[in-house]
Amino acid sequence: MAADTITHASSSIDDRREGSWPTVAGLDLNCLQQCIRRVAIIRLWPGQPAAEHEVVERFRRAFAILGVGVIEVDRLGFILNGPNRKVTHADVDFVISLHYETPKAFDCFSWGALWNPVDFYVEWGAQTYINNQFSHDAYFTCGSPSVDELLQFETSRRIEGAPSIEVNHSLSGPMYTPESRTDRRLAYAGINWERLSKAKGRFEDLLKKLEGSDQLDIYGPAEVRGVDVWAGFKSYKYPVPFDGSSL
Repeated sequence: MAADTITHASSSIDDRREGSWPTVAGLDLNCLQQCIRRVAIIRLWPGQPAAEHEVVERFRRAFAILGVGVIEVDRLGFILNGPNRKVTHADVDFVISLHYETPKAFDCFSWGALWNPVDFYVEWGAQTYINNQFSHDAYFTCGSPSVDELLQFETSRRIEGAPSIEVNHSLSGPMYTPESRTDRRLAYAGINWERLSKAKGRFEDLLKKLEGSDQLDIYGPAEVRGVDVWAGFKSYKYPVPFDGSSL
């Protein structure tokens, strides 16, 4: 994600060199002077491939540009790879929750990311997950009208005037100049996690049609919990780590 979206600043990073990561943010960082300059991010599935882990690493890179540290906590707020206790407001400026499975369960300000389609809440247990999602203090939105409508409805009946800001989990670099090429291919990266429950994948019909064009390359874990999640897809290539840069 872009560093300027983290600080609510409107100025842009001024040293984005082609093909390189920015090292100095041309931002007004006065708002950080009174802060601890450390945030926590919930890692929901430690040790298991997950797209959310890619977002964790993208946040880590963006915060590093601002000189802000990142610690990871589990779904209940216990610090991972650190002291065996819950994170508190004395440890961090705030906590980021990337998934609707994780309610606020700790003593610090928390931002919940509203990045999932609304029908996910219904499919997986609306009451439980809606309650989890809207237990946080503020929210990251993504420019989706349906998500914004859900936010307005839920916060109006729970916590009037909850802060929100549009934050996308795009990379903060590198920036490449577009090239005119004739060898373009389509790439898809994912887990295809519906296979774990033997359900049909969300994009299965589309991906199978694209396979017929011989222009598709699929990347992601080959196996999750002992299940070959991409079995039957000739376009599958190999695993790519969710490390914030490989993708």
